[in-house]
Amino acid sequence: MKILEYVGLDTTRVKAPYERVRAAIERDDFRQADVKKLANVTHGKFYRARLDYANRLLFSIVRHGDATYALMLEVIEQHAYDRSRFLRGATIDDEKIPDVDAAAAAADATPVRYIHPQRRDIHLLDKVISFDDAQEAVYRLPPPLIIVAAPAAARRR
Repeated sequence: MKILEYVGLDTTRVKAPYERVRAAIERDDFRQADVKKLANVTHGKFYRARLDYANRLLFSIVRHGDATYALMLEVIEQHAYDRSRFLRGATIDDEKIPDVDAAAAAADATPVRYIHPQRRDIHLLDKVISFDDAQEAVYRLPPPLIIVAAPAAARRR
């Protein structure tokens, strides 16, 4: 499984455990990463991996073409799922969520329209956004900025 990271992901306090878990997920070893599917979340498909005794890694699984990606979203410190930006206050009992294997998670992956072939960083609004090189260059320009262009659908006609 390939790895993508949300641009707001901060792993500085759990760097070594994050790298260990990331590597396990990348080789589809969900058992070593202690991956579980968060079943009682009503607005998306989320998984958590165990970083250490108190901290968890929140991620989702997406698919583009034939490739499956684990999109690393957020470090949940001290089991504080209710403070998660992505879970929106959902109540999670870490002891009652079911284990999941990589094949089942991949089969349930959310399809996305585009993933940049070389970059791992992902932006999120109401959906996964992977910028191409020109879009990324514009995104990094300092504001204020005025962009004049037709919508993508109009340009394709």
